[in-house]
Amino acid sequence: MKFYSGDQSDPAPSPNQLNPLLRARLELPPDEHRVARLPERVSSVDEADFVATPKVWSAYAVARNLREPLALAAKARDARKPFLIWHTGDLNPIVPSPDWLVFVNAIDRSERKQTWFVAPRFIEDPLRVYGDRAAAPMGKSSSPRVGFCGYASSSSLKLAYSVLQNLEFRAMYHAGRRMYEPPRLIPATLLRARVLRALEQDASIETNFIIRTRYKTGSAREFYRNILEADYTVCVRGYGNWSVRLYETLACGRIPVFIDTDCGLPFDDTIDWHHYCVWVPEHDASRVGDYVGEFHHSITPADFRARQRECRILWETRLSPIGFLSHLHEYLAGSFADFAGRTSTPLSRASQN
Repeated sequence: MKFYSGDQSDPAPSPNQLNPLLRARLELPPDEHRVARLPERVSSVDEADFVATPKVWSAYAVARNLREPLALAAKARDARKPFLIWHTGDLNPIVPSPDWLVFVNAIDRSERKQTWFVAPRFIEDPLRVYGDRAAAPMGKSSSPRVGFCGYASSSSLKLAYSVLQNLEFRAMYHAGRRMYEPPRLIPATLLRARVLRALEQDASIETNFIIRTRYKTGSAREFYRNILEADYTVCVRGYGNWSVRLYETLACGRIPVFIDTDCGLPFDDTIDWHHYCVWVPEHDASRVGDYVGEFHHSITPADFRARQRECRILWETRLSPIGFLSHLHEYLAGSFADFAGRTSTPLSRASQN
């Protein structure tokens, strides 16, 4: 699969601003690109299967400068090629065309548009950075051990402040002064706090919760130790309708307790996410302990260890940067066919290197 993203002699953006299509190629040795089946960047639109921005969408939105993406979209339109953007923020972007292919981390599953796709948040391999690469699966204990480390404030003052902020955002959005769709009015930290409280009050479950009163406090090593020392980790949406903790838990080879808030997930048409998670519908969040207990007591010790290994393999093969991008063609094949059907000039053949 080949893509065009502008003149390769242009100055490169900072790594944090790079479209993951480019960042993965930058971080992986060139001789491994073909082995990893990464999409190949080409120097002309005619060679490409699709056109993509070199930066993530938020880089343009923050600068309030859409000249580059609009120019590339025009080139794609003239060449009758699909145009792709990648957004890594919490809130969904407002894009100029419904025909663009849009990759996002957060999306409401029931309202997903045909040309929008869910991508995982790419993280460093925590077993390489913070632990043993071959971290052993946990043995099955008599009681499920559930961990959580992060922000989960239920303070009335903070809740009121967040609601006011969200109301202001909505007002600015309706006035046409925001480049993103508005957030949920009631902050998800309230749901997090309710789930954690329900688990703490369940005598059949061992909990190890480190509750923060602010975002992004504490060390990454402590965060990952909390995941690695638990059988299960609570994963609840944040400001956007997604959970980076889901990917962090899977990467550690542990089982997520996933509170489903109508979240779209990567490859959810082919991956049986219920197999990898303790799946708890939001409307039943107060019964999260029952779901954890039922899962834990219904699985054999051997299958419990195997399930943890499967979680790690899922992250490695489908949700890590290389794993996801090497399967990108599976996501895009149908969209390319739909696009080709709307144009009189066929697309170039995808090489799927």
